[in-house]
This record gives sequence, structure tokens and C-alpha cells, in this order.
Amino acid sequence: MFTTRDRPVPSARGWSAAPVRHGVSTVRHGLRHTLGLVFHDAA
Repeated sequence: MFTTRDRPVPSARGWSAAPVRHGVSTVRHGLRHTLGLVFHDAA
């Protein structure tokens, strides 16, 4: 479950924020099951 837009990544000056890729990467071996939940204010 992804709760934020960014994730910490190591950088030259410590840590920096990088965007989270919310897609599913290519399956190279085996099977993968995914579930997508979208939370937003639809009102």
C-alpha cells in the first residue's frame, strides 16, 4: 500500500525525495496479483 507520493532515496547530500511509481513492473518469472484502490474526494 502506498500512502505517500514520494519515497526517500540516497543522494550525494544524504537523502532526497523521489516520486513513487504506482504502476506494476514487468513480471519476469512466476505470477503477480495486484489490487488497485483509489482514494479521493469525489464530492
